[in-house]
Amino acid sequence: MRSMAFTQTVAWRSPLGIAIILFLLYGALNILFAIVVPLMLHTQGVGAAPGLILSADADGSLLGRSLGDIARSEPRLNAYLVSFMDTM
Repeated sequence: MRSMAFTQTVAWRSPLGIAIILFLLYGALNILFAIVVPLMLHTQGVGAAPGLILSADADGSLLGRSLGDIARSEPRLNAYLVSFMDTM
């Protein structure tokens, strides 16, 4: 069996090259956020990242108080919300 060598080069300033660069940047950002957000939630609690649902105001309206208040006053609810965010 002969091995087939890939000999084509990419013109990085072409539409295909720009699409490849954007695709790789988007993937890198997804990897970064997949590491940083759970790390923040587990180390600082659910109030570490305001706007987890939609915005800080929407979070407060939905839950009845801000995420920071929940993290400080109710550790069990805080742990539940962190684990819920992990499962999403």
